[in-house]
Amino acid sequence: MRLLQSNESLQGKRIINLRTIAVLLALVFTVTIGTAMADDIKAMLRKLKSSDRMEMRTPTSVAAARGMSRRENLRSDASTESMRSSIRESIQAMAADEIKSAEFEFGKVCKDIHGNWVRIEEYIKIAPEDANGIAQLNKFKVMILNEREDGDRLDYFQNISTFENDLPTDPAEFSSLAKDMYKSASMPENQLLEIYNIVSNTQDEVVWTATGGTSVTDSDTESYDYKGYETIFEDYVYTINDVTQYKYHRPDLSSDVDNRSWTVGDDVVIGLDKDGLKEEIKLTDTIDSNGGYLVTAKIGDETSTETYYYIDDEGNSLMDSSGAFPGGVPSTYNYEMIFTNTAFEGGTIDIVVA
Repeated sequence: MRLLQSNESLQGKRIINLRTIAVLLALVFTVTIGTAMADDIKAMLRKLKSSDRMEMRTPTSVAAARGMSRRENLRSDASTESMRSSIRESIQAMAADEIKSAEFEFGKVCKDIHGNWVRIEEYIKIAPEDANGIAQLNKFKVMILNEREDGDRLDYFQNISTFENDLPTDPAEFSSLAKDMYKSASMPENQLLEIYNIVSNTQDEVVWTATGGTSVTDSDTESYDYKGYETIFEDYVYTINDVTQYKYHRPDLSSDVDNRSWTVGDDVVIGLDKDGLKEEIKLTDTIDSNGGYLVTAKIGDETSTETYYYIDDEGNSLMDSSGAFPGGVPSTYNYEMIFTNTAFEGGTIDIVVA
């Protein structure tokens, strides 16, 4: 779950570890919105969320007040829709620019878990340019766009991963590095330092970042994906609509021992282990009737859910309600991530990854 995930997963080993999913994402696509443009979009989102708040003088006539209220509501609605359209067009324009220089790209049409047709576009870019047009040779970018058949919504996922040294541009070498970016058999020559991820429906956004990455000996020898070394991070932050939900700081990076201090909402919790953290935010996890891995957490007055599905191109779940793959772990599949939060303004964030 992104809500409770750094590079470590809290949900045990019942399903494919989400770290592996992150690696699979990195292997298939890598494009993200440039920093300057991303800041513009975030500013537009913040303005959009506050667009209904305005100050006005109250007319003496009740009829005039009602008339003004109708006019202002219409103006507000028009402004809101215009801004949402601008955000959507900005994202699509940036994606079009990325296509021109993407090292890898992929697209297809399939159904999601609800039976809706989804157009998926996925892009990879190595050494993306910064706001000044300078290539960042130690980074790669990801962008995934989802458009539903009714055309009324756009969901997207972005990722930026930063490494210690320049990245290889040869596809085979890059794929090998990406495959081992979280787990590797030997100490990696090029270590992962930072990750930035965002999912959004253009109205709401969930962002999780990790910084201060380093590789250490992996002590979890019983894990199915044990390889010898794993990447851990010094700091991790998870936000919803620019509000920090939780974060941690790890003062000791000499091993993968869980020695983090957590901040949940505004409360600093020292020495809390994973089970204690689950209790702190009322975390529950289960497999729903459609075979989706469902995680629910409550932080303050807000409740968040994240659901993860393995589906085929017809939107059928490949996992049953017991959390198993009846036909065995599939070699190819689509991965669907659905985010909800009681503070969301745009319903859900729903991303299908091919």
